[in-house]
Formats: sequence, C-alpha cells, structure tokens
Amino acid sequence: MSGRHLDPERGDGLQLVRLIGSIIAIGLALFLILWAFTGDDPDDTAAATTTNDATDTSASADTTGESPATSEGVPSTSVPATTTPPSTGAPTTTAATTTTGQTTTTITGRPPGEVTVVVLNAEGTAGLAGDTSEMLAELGYQMGPADDFGELIETSRVVHAPDFGAEAFVIAEEFPDAEVSEDAAVAEEWGADVVVVLGSSHEP
Repeated sequence: MSGRHLDPERGDGLQLVRLIGSIIAIGLALFLILWAFTGDDPDDTAAATTTNDATDTSASADTTGESPATSEGVPSTSVPATTTPPSTGAPTTTAATTTTGQTTTTITGRPPGEVTVVVLNAEGTAGLAGDTSEMLAELGYQMGPADDFGELIETSRVVHAPDFGAEAFVIAEEFPDAEVSEDAAVAEEWGADVVVVLGSSHEP
C-alpha cells in the first residue's frame, strides 16, 4: 500500500501565506486599538492644524500692525484711525490780541469863545504873560487881564474851575510843560474858567 507524500515546496508556500496573514491581522488589530484610544480622525487633525496655523498668522499680523505683502511684494501701510474727543458742551473761549501803539486822545470841550482865560507870570520875564494872552486871544479865547502870579514857580500850571477840565486840557496842548489840575478857589480868585500860570519850565 502506497502512502500520500506532500510536496516540500508546496508546504513551504502554505506556511509563508499563513505568516503573512498573521502579520496583517496583528497590524490591523494594533491600528484599531490605537484608533480606539486616540479617537482622532486624520482628516479632523489636518483641519485643526490648518485652522491653528491661520489663527497664528492673523494674531501675528495684529500684533505687528502690518498687513500681508501685496502681489507686488510691497507691504501696505496701516493708517491709524483718528479719534475725535466727545464735545463737552462748554463754550469756546477765544482770546483776542490787541497791538498797542501810540495812542492819540482827542479831547473836545466848549468853543474857545465860551471859555475865559487868565495868564499869570510866575517865571519873571517881563511881558511874558501879556504875550501869551495875545497868543491865546488869537485862538479865540476870552482873555482876562494878564498879571503876575506873585511868586516864582518852576513848573507851569493850568488850573481850571469845576466842569472845565476838557477845556483846560485843550489849552494845555499849547503848554507841554504844564501840569493840569482843578482848583475852584484859584479860578474864582482870578475870575476865570482857566488860569495859566507860567513857570520857569515854560519855553516861549
């Protein structure tokens, strides 16, 4: 009785197939175990990585204040916005600037024909009061008699009765050295609205 003999080459081939099948099964089992523990979908992981990269790029651009480069490679410049403060409702105060130069004051009073003037000589030069009276008469003033003051003084004076200050200042323009003052007693004593007392400061 003859027995069945196996081909040695065929037996080796079957063992190789079984070995490969075992390796594939073990690899598949390991893959399933790892996937079960991690629970990550490869596609989701890739999407999350892309989103994180985009977020990092945006945050970097916001921090530096620079925009991405244009197609020509020239970065665009970000212009900061101008903030306008809210109105407080308080009125605006505007300060005016005035340039002060030489000021000319014009003083007007009664016409010369309505003002009585007396000239007194307190300088000592004979005829000084008379000559000055003639000068004022030519300007239209009503002149009282010229006389001596009775004493010598240094600074000329223009003394006026009450309410004749404007007229006294107009007359004083003819006597730049004179001081103007009000003295009702002197005006009444000499019977005049304005009394001119010529002192040594007077220059004819």
